[in-house]
Amino acid sequence: MLTTLHLSIIAAFIASTLDLSQILQRGMRNTELGLELDTVQSLIKAREIGYALSNSLRFIFLWIFVAEPPKAERNTPNARAGAHSGNWNAWGFIGMGLRWLTLFLTLIVFALQVVWRLDNRSNEFTTVYSAESAIEVILSVLFALKLLLNCIHCTIVSKWTCILDYLGFIVSLLFGVGFGVSNLTHRKSPSDSSSLRAW
Repeated sequence: MLTTLHLSIIAAFIASTLDLSQILQRGMRNTELGLELDTVQSLIKAREIGYALSNSLRFIFLWIFVAEPPKAERNTPNARAGAHSGNWNAWGFIGMGLRWLTLFLTLIVFALQVVWRLDNRSNEFTTVYSAESAIEVILSVLFALKLLLNCIHCTIVSKWTCILDYLGFIVSLLFGVGFGVSNLTHRKSPSDSSSLRAW
């Protein structure tokens, strides 16, 4: 599980290094004026793919994390057998459907991010960017709800204790929802918000 999070951080670090490289190659003045972009196109494209990969790996980490047993259940026989509160199977066909739907949407996020990041109209509020932002909001809401459902299903500790264990993740997901909704409602362009959404 943590491997995907580490890979996400590494991808973001590499993308940031490529960004710094293209700034150093062009010089500060040309960078501020937006000149000589054609000389660093390969670095810029690699950077954007790195950011898209980092963002998608973060969602894959969350997809894996929400299916893990709550902290109180991790060392129980049920958890070792896979019959724990975090298991998607606990919610029957709806749970299984949501499990694969969220994975599919995570892969779609990567594809759409690559498209709008490499699009020459990156300063415009494109339909692709709008769709990708909406999917990120949906995923963040679904993952936050899944964590709450894990707590509802958990019987070993009180529901509030379980929620407190998840609180950091739930808050971060709600921040993601807030950024996504803000981008959509204020029609913020990718160039304005990509730095916030890179991680």
